[in-house]
Amino acid sequence: MLKLPKIRLARRERLLLIGGIALLLFLIFFQLLSSGHKRMKTLEKVNRKLEKDLEEMYHLQSRYLTLEERLKSFDERMVARPADFTLFSHLENLASQTGVKEKIDYLKPEETIVSERYRKSLVKVKLRGIALGQLTKYLYSIESSPYSLEVRRLHIVPQRAKRELLEVTFEVYTLLHEKI
Repeated sequence: MLKLPKIRLARRERLLLIGGIALLLFLIFFQLLSSGHKRMKTLEKVNRKLEKDLEEMYHLQSRYLTLEERLKSFDERMVARPADFTLFSHLENLASQTGVKEKIDYLKPEETIVSERYRKSLVKVKLRGIALGQLTKYLYSIESSPYSLEVRRLHIVPQRAKRELLEVTFEVYTLLHEKI
């Protein structure tokens, strides 16, 4: 076995050596504690971010489920429409029912494909010489229709000759199932 030589140190040197070793151990311990503390702070930050992300995911899930439910409800209403439903003819029928058919200057239909499931049906409507009460009744019949119709870009101008009569332009919009 290897024998180490005995080193004789004076009391002051022993104290200095013990103090140096203690200081070295303290620095090593402090470094380990400091890196552990930094790691804990990093993990806390990551944890807060993950909690925030999870909260956002719950919000998005709730929003998705709401939109999915609305889409299902919309599809059910679309299925309830007659097979030969057209927005143009429906608006003419509503105009006849509300007594404004003779006030129609024009109805201009447009259709565009929105997706593989839906196409957009839009009719531009212009009415001349219509009273406010008649207009209100016609717009109410459109908006309260069971066929999910929406009035957009409503523009009302009083006539120059008869200020109580109006010239009105607007668009009526709906989605239709794409025929396969």
